[in-house]
Amino acid sequence: MTTLTVRYRSDEESSDGELTYEELANSYKELCARSVEMIKLEMEHKRITAQLQAEKNKLLSANSDLQNEVTLLSSKLEKQKKNINDFFLEKEKLMSIITGLQ
Repeated sequence: MTTLTVRYRSDEESSDGELTYEELANSYKELCARSVEMIKLEMEHKRITAQLQAEKNKLLSANSDLQNEVTLLSSKLEKQKKNINDFFLEKEKLMSIITGLQ
């Protein structure tokens, strides 16, 4: 008949560099806590990154809208300059007619 025997060392008996069960359990708990903290940090990083990307998209859209507005206003300005020039030429023509009639 064969029997299985297990030798258990208490924390006080372990002084040869081997980890005790309690040390191992504490180390595992610390690793779990650090892992949870890292996951929280990663989630916060993803949230902030998504928020920044949304802000960037919003600003790009606003910038595009402003560029369109500038283009439209520039076009209107050019039309107004042309109208002013046309009115000036018409004024000169009418002034010469008035001068001729006097």
